[in-house]
Formats: sequence, C-alpha cells, structure tokens
Amino acid sequence: MPGPPLLAVEVESPSTKRCDSLFKGDCYQAAGIASRWLVDPLEVTVTVLELRDGRYEQVALGTGGETVEIPLPWLIAFSVASLQD
Repeated sequence: MPGPPLLAVEVESPSTKRCDSLFKGDCYQAAGIASRWLVDPLEVTVTVLELRDGRYEQVALGTGGETVEIPLPWLIAFSVASLQD
C-alpha cells in the first residue's frame, strides 16, 4: 500500500468504547489516516473526524433520522438511522 488508509470506520460497543476512542484514535492519528468515523449504534450517532495538522477534529455529527454529509475521503450523504438496518 503506498500510504495510510484514507478512512477508518469504527462501530462502537459499550464494552470497548472508552478504550477504542482513546487508544485507537491515537494510533490512527499517528498513522496519518485522514478520516475517521465513529458509529454508535446504541446512541444512533455518527461522529466524523478529519486529520488536520496532525490531530483529529470533529467536522460532523449526525444523530437519529438526520442526514449527515461527509466530504472526505469521498462525498457521501446518508441517514444515520439507515445504519441500523
């Protein structure tokens, strides 16, 4: 692979959420993964983070029946609730 992956998508679970958000995020950041999505099926949310100046910044948050639009790594829009199907 010529470089780091463009996107990491994590489906969070209650038993690993805290560990995943702290440790995996640091690893993905250090690896240079440009975009990270955190999907929480219990809260019905998608948090979108983008790597900017070496740190992840939240650029979007979609909840419930909202449509979230994500520009990177590809322009995509979807209903957060559709992820439960």
